[in-house]
Amino acid sequence: MGVVAVLSSLMLGYSQRNSKQVLLATSQAKLASIFARAKFLSIQSFFYSGPRNEIICGHGVGIDTDTKKIFIFQDIIDEGPCSKDLDDYELDAGDKILGGELNQLNLADKGVNITTDSEYVIFIPPEPVVKFSGSTEESSVFISDADNENFKLGVTVTKDGQIRMD
Repeated sequence: MGVVAVLSSLMLGYSQRNSKQVLLATSQAKLASIFARAKFLSIQSFFYSGPRNEIICGHGVGIDTDTKKIFIFQDIIDEGPCSKDLDDYELDAGDKILGGELNQLNLADKGVNITTDSEYVIFIPPEPVVKFSGSTEESSVFISDADNENFKLGVTVTKDGQIRMD
């Protein structure tokens, strides 16, 4: 019985560590999916812009490291046309955050940390052009185990709109 107890405790420890790795891997895949969806929605918005009183100039991904939430938003203006100046694009109070499971990732109370060098990434159609808050070449978002910072997975978006899982 002692041998069975020792083997059971080893298996339980391995199972908990493995479940955290599975959570991080699925969160990384969902994060990459959210970036790809925002890029797709941006290209789609070039052909359709929504109700008559608003113009969708692009779609972006907002990263809130405090609440551990990642979400897709629409960059909206009341009258247009959309600006050709990248400095005019940012996440602000007039933008609409999209609801639904496909458009959001909530990692609060999951025992993970989020680190990033940008608060948002915006895809501007039709190419799409990519704008980051902060860096101009690329933006990375990393998800790591709160207990073991050495184990982290990430997603990087380049200025050309390429999405890479790190």
